Amino acid sequence: MRSYDIVVVTDPRLVGGGNKSLAQEIRAHARHGYTTGLMPFASNSKGARVVDLSIRELLDEGLAEWVRPDDGVRCRLAIARGPSLFLEPQPGPVRLHAERAVLVANAVHVDPSISKMAYDPDEVDSTLADVFGRRWQWIPLSEVVRGELLKLTTSLELSGETWANIVDLDEWRLPREHMLRRPFRVGRHSRDDRAKWPATAEEILAAYPSSHEYDVRVMGGGKTATAVLGRLPENWTVEGFGARHPRGFLADVDVYPYFHNPRWVEAFGRAPLEAIATGAVAVLPQYLEAVFGPGALYAEPDEVQGIVKRLADDPALLAERREAGWATVRDRFGPDAYVARVERLIGPPSSTSRPTSSGSYARGGGPERGVDRPRVVFFTDNGHGLGHISRMLAIAKRCSDDVMPFMLTMSEAFGIAAGSGIPTEYFPSWKRLGIDRFAWRELLRIRLVELFRRLRPSLVVVDHVNPPPLLFDITAEIPGLRTMWVRRGLWRAGRRPGGAKYSHLFDHILEPLDLAAALDRGATTRMPHERVHYVGPINLVDRDEMLARDDARRELGLPVKGPAILLNLSADTTDELVRLITRVRDQVARRLEGVTLFAPEHVLHADRLPTIEGLVMRPIYPVARFMHAFDAAVSTTGYNTFHEIVLAGTPCIFMARETGSLDDQALRARTASLGGFGLHVEDIWSPDFEGALDALLTPTLATRMRTSASVAHPGNGAAEAARVVSAIATRREGW
Repeated sequence: MRSYDIVVVTDPRLVGGGNKSLAQEIRAHARHGYTTGLMPFASNSKGARVVDLSIRELLDEGLAEWVRPDDGVRCRLAIARGPSLFLEPQPGPVRLHAERAVLVANAVHVDPSISKMAYDPDEVDSTLADVFGRRWQWIPLSEVVRGELLKLTTSLELSGETWANIVDLDEWRLPREHMLRRPFRVGRHSRDDRAKWPATAEEILAAYPSSHEYDVRVMGGGKTATAVLGRLPENWTVEGFGARHPRGFLADVDVYPYFHNPRWVEAFGRAPLEAIATGAVAVLPQYLEAVFGPGALYAEPDEVQGIVKRLADDPALLAERREAGWATVRDRFGPDAYVARVERLIGPPSSTSRPTSSGSYARGGGPERGVDRPRVVFFTDNGHGLGHISRMLAIAKRCSDDVMPFMLTMSEAFGIAAGSGIPTEYFPSWKRLGIDRFAWRELLRIRLVELFRRLRPSLVVVDHVNPPPLLFDITAEIPGLRTMWVRRGLWRAGRRPGGAKYSHLFDHILEPLDLAAALDRGATTRMPHERVHYVGPINLVDRDEMLARDDARRELGLPVKGPAILLNLSADTTDELVRLITRVRDQVARRLEGVTLFAPEHVLHADRLPTIEGLVMRPIYPVARFMHAFDAAVSTTGYNTFHEIVLAGTPCIFMARETGSLDDQALRARTASLGGFGLHVEDIWSPDFEGALDALLTPTLATRMRTSASVAHPGNGAAEAARVVSAIATRREGW
């Protein structure tokens, strides 16, 4: 079970002030050596939305790690932002073990007709206890929130602290002229929501005048204002929400009035805080004085124009207001004040983390991967299997410390990659999303373009039989981006998939060889390419990473004494798989007493296989880590499974899975018999299988198979593959 100092629970898709503030807090964690896990939770935000940029940047820079709710994780402090997050049922179980747990109440119970954030505090408190198995302490974002909560309930465990948002003044402060520029630059930044705008035309135009004496800037959209005013004034410049970074927008704003619908209560005001931090003078409703104190001016909308003119006429007053704002930000809302709050809750960072020069953190004394190093994106587009993502992970986790790997996968096993500490993004297949394939392809194009422009990778590594052709349209638009195809051989003779015609468009091809490579007569042996790099068979787990026999058996729940056989079989249907396993079970039972049979359940499909009498069954990954628990195996011959068993030296009966796939599993299975490191049968139902099973259980032959396996598969090719990838990504001489 992974452990962190802090686990933050949030809906990472939300684009408001909550996640912006969380991003600042997590950066403060990293600078002071606290490790942070980020647990995504589904809120009532509907529709397909991407993860907010502020959260993506944290993951890209290694300042936080994804934590799946069902993974199981421990932390000293759990922080959740927003009670409305817990109004929706979650899609699966939540396993979070926290020494302390605090819910930041960053919204208040407002009129549901103008807000989706309305909630019943007692209902949320009860839901938290049910989901996490414990009560959480509530900490209001501001005294405004505290007052509203106390109007609604007295049953919460309410902290005496407040959890104010933070900004780093050094990052936000802007140089300002000593006098107001004319026309007066007035602006606001908020979501285009009727709760966020004044309710009447008179109030809107009082705070944001239509006179050409003012240059009014709005970022967030103007549909609400248009609906109230009829049309937008000519002196207004309106941009969409998130059109640019707020700091850049605020460089064009000197005075920042912020007024809203009278039925709305602002819990804190992240946008005004950012404005004040840049040096703009904020003019706010009177009740927000409880939040910003001397850092802002407080007035009614019809007083705004008078305030602007006083500031224009009195440069000393303007300078005094800016300095008061900056001092308030530094003292109340700076990162140091926030970290002091965390220390009061859990003390200093744990000894397993340390701050790094880049502001990210390293764990357990491991190598630091700075954010300024060349980036490699590993891309797989297989949704249900584990083979592609396992090979990509085998390479990525062995890359040299001077590159930084990222994973984009369509595999539903994305949590496996994320759990390894590699930043991982999941893009569902068109079937999983339930949309038209052509519409999905356009979504994929948008996603890839956005990812490549954001990460600026020096190399994109693709592992699939048919790489998506749109990849080449995208890479042509991005100068300096190179591509590599990790392309397994042993294609069935006479077969050539559609993706093969794109091989010449890759800058490099990396081919992990097969133990059956000498017999390979497939199309890859006749596809010339000037930059093909051959490496040994790629395994996720090295020999020295495999658990010792007794340790592996204890973890699997197997008897320490007595023989144990692994049944690593696959089939097209659950019924067929049950028939295969039952056949092996019955044949073994006739020959050997006291044997334990173990069948690993697929980590993505464990719920589809019923319990089979006489077997121990568990969802485990990777199976190779536990291989020394077994005296023998019966297995189908997929690339990963075959090479894992041979690398471990486990005596095995191999049989090809009868599919129409490109992979020549039958040829691979025959190679085991030819090389002496395994047995091969065409059909598990034939008498040949019974004879092979008798031979497998013969100690002398088993010893010969182990010896032959060590010669046939001397070592893992993943390290060499990672060396090639790292050299190309860093443009070392000769690559």
